[in-house]
Amino acid sequence: MLAETAANRSLCRTMRFLLSRQYQHFAAVYRQGNLRKASQVAGVTQPALTKSIRQIEASVGAKLFERTPQGMVATPAAEKLYTLYESFDQQSRYAQLELVEFLSDTGPQIRIGAGFVWAWHRLSDVIGDYVKAQPSVRVKLTTGITDTLIPQLENHEIDIAVCDLQGIIPPPGYACRMLWSTGRRLWANANHPLAGKMNLTLEDLSACVWIGYTTDTRMMAMLERQFRDVDLKKPIQLVETSSLMAQLNVMANSEFVGVIADDIAEEAARRGLVPLDFTSEDWVLHAGAMYPQEVESHPAFRHLLELLQKR
Repeated sequence: MLAETAANRSLCRTMRFLLSRQYQHFAAVYRQGNLRKASQVAGVTQPALTKSIRQIEASVGAKLFERTPQGMVATPAAEKLYTLYESFDQQSRYAQLELVEFLSDTGPQIRIGAGFVWAWHRLSDVIGDYVKAQPSVRVKLTTGITDTLIPQLENHEIDIAVCDLQGIIPPPGYACRMLWSTGRRLWANANHPLAGKMNLTLEDLSACVWIGYTTDTRMMAMLERQFRDVDLKKPIQLVETSSLMAQLNVMANSEFVGVIADDIAEEAARRGLVPLDFTSEDWVLHAGAMYPQEVESHPAFRHLLELLQKR
């Protein structure tokens, strides 16, 4: 995350000492709600986690978790402690960014998580302009969907999420900026039986075989609701993929139908796909940037937000 120099490593160790290992163990248990999963994430044994939790409980004088068949359930004291821990963890990270930038010629690394469509179509230009203006800053771009990017942001795996934020309320300590909107419609191979037919209905689409993004529960829930409202069974999604390019290529060589954003219509048409005469206002994507509130105080992040706002 930071430049790999001896000075920087020493600085990071000093800063992170403030966030003791016991509290990192506590955060892992809180986030996972399960000792086994938390031990895998933290890279320690379950007894080590239990010991850390007991040490913190003795220090704060309160029970932090209740053991239940469903896992480790946080108490009100744990809820409050985690809020404090998360706030301090974020502040220490941005303090590190500023100090390392001050002490070396290598700027910080900014980790951007973006929706597939935005990473393909809009972020490529933004990142190009950003790096040109901020040559010392390194960028790490990962892709996903709202369902995966928001948890990554909350777990500090990325610094900013650019994704569909329609109906999403920022968690405490986070801010949002709405950026742009784009429609989505149904596409298929030009040889698909429904290609060229007008005024398609959900009943026409009920026999289609669909392809979609892995873990895109928001879109699937929306489709299920729309089909259920007209007394039709939910669509059959036989193929799931985490790659937008893979989805387009599979559709080009099969009779799968899929929902594709208008922003990449040109790419879809280049592969021999055509839009079917069906769309829905509910399918519109409303992209925004979500980030910790502390981000806006850092010049490198502030410039990135400005570039995103201009797209």
